[in-house]
Amino acid sequence: MSIEQSLEVTSGFMFLILGLSFLLRPKEWVDWFEGVRIGGLRMALALGMMHLFFGALFVALHQVWSGWGMVLTVIGLWAMAEGTLYLLFPACIGKMIGWLWPCRNTVIRVSALITIILAAALIYPYCSERFSL
Repeated sequence: MSIEQSLEVTSGFMFLILGLSFLLRPKEWVDWFEGVRIGGLRMALALGMMHLFFGALFVALHQVWSGWGMVLTVIGLWAMAEGTLYLLFPACIGKMIGWLWPCRNTVIRVSALITIILAAALIYPYCSERFSL
């Protein structure tokens, strides 16, 4: 299995767990986002570093520009942009969450669905290939 494929499968399982967590623990996620919103600068810097690190890792190790794998490369680019935004303009994180706050329960449910679908799209090709008869 190539590095790109390994990253897709690993990310797929991470997205699956994250999506299930959104689905099964929405109140805790709402509380966490509220903590991020009121946490201000400290939370923005921590999340910015995390986004920038993982985004750069995806972009460096996953240069796929076709199929479902391309989504992971785009997520890496998005994460780098988001991390850069949080590090350079930390006040924006509270504004972004505040903007979504009125529809927070819907956002968590939609995020769960999208994350689980993405996980399935990343994991399925390798599982079906590996376990086919």
